[in-house]
Amino acid sequence: MGALMMCFIETTKGDEKGTTFDYIRCAGFLVTAITSRPGTVQDDLKDFIIEYYIYIATTSAISMSPSSTSALMMSSELESDTRRLIDSGYVGQLCGCWLHLLLIIVHIRKLGEQSRDVDCNSGFLAADDFLTFALLHAQIQSFEPSSPFLSDDTVLCGYLFKEATYLYLLTCPSQPQRLGGPMRQTIKSSLDRAFENLRQVPASARINTSLCWPLVVIGSCVTDESLRDELRGRLQIMFLVLGFGNIRSSSLVLEYTWALPESEQGPWTLWQVMRDNDIWISVA
Repeated sequence: MGALMMCFIETTKGDEKGTTFDYIRCAGFLVTAITSRPGTVQDDLKDFIIEYYIYIATTSAISMSPSSTSALMMSSELESDTRRLIDSGYVGQLCGCWLHLLLIIVHIRKLGEQSRDVDCNSGFLAADDFLTFALLHAQIQSFEPSSPFLSDDTVLCGYLFKEATYLYLLTCPSQPQRLGGPMRQTIKSSLDRAFENLRQVPASARINTSLCWPLVVIGSCVTDESLRDELRGRLQIMFLVLGFGNIRSSSLVLEYTWALPESEQGPWTLWQVMRDNDIWISVA
């Protein structure tokens, strides 16, 4: 347990060489070892460990080259445990009500890697990937954060994660600005819904500590300067109030992203932005 906690702590620090992700890989092996042995830890602690790892590993994958993310993908045992939590109506300390979306993100990542291996410029999925896209699309659209134990802020953040996950899926065949008219309109509508939800969550609320991933994904799809300014202000307030380094680093990553040609902006090139500017962070 001590080694696992050290891995989790080091993951939150970030670095300039990418060793953050080595700690995540190590944590994955330790989590599997700890949770697979009956009686090693109490059930509630086991559930939290699973949630923490899935949250960290899934949201960190966006920061890594597609060729190196396979080590972060969860084992079948961990995925089974995660589905058990989802089926039980689990509301987490880190992922609130959107644990199911994290599993979807894992499969979107796999789909994106496959489709980009075929042709990252075409904007179209191969025939054998289209069904997977449709299934993931349906799962995202059917997601509704509902539980009598959820606060209003948690529900709003659940919807915010939903839109970010949706944008991540929509852009997996190509960058947002390379997509055709109807798809670009779909992305715009998703961005409108995302900002509508974000504006209702106080920037000083503690739950903002879980919002770096959706804000970075959403921000990488934004081309409107007024919306970019809104995100800048939001992240600045979050950092001043909460003081988390990954919030400031997320803001910096977005600034570097927005400085690129629009054709190179989007969730699937964030890892290149981090690589080129020596900002290796987990956006968890």
